[in-house]
Amino acid sequence: MSPMAQILPSLLQSLSTDVPATWPSTGFTFMRVPSLAQNDRGGDCGPMSLKFIELHSHQLTLPLQHLTQKQVDSIRMHYAMDLYGEYVSFS
Repeated sequence: MSPMAQILPSLLQSLSTDVPATWPSTGFTFMRVPSLAQNDRGGDCGPMSLKFIELHSHQLTLPLQHLTQKQVDSIRMHYAMDLYGEYVSFS
């Protein structure tokens, strides 16, 4: 997230001349919400995002606050296996 926050002002200014003067020239800052599960290892966060959406759609937000790295790895593995099973036949 940090690289994107740093480059975003320059990118937006290159696309538009109507940019607020209060925008920083050196980049934006961001703060993660500490009570939510975080993906701080980088890489593909798709499986984590899908699990978040799935649980959130069922109003199951409490489990999201206590996800461990091991559980996230398991979610990623199951997601990959589900994709493989869907698009590559298990014959």
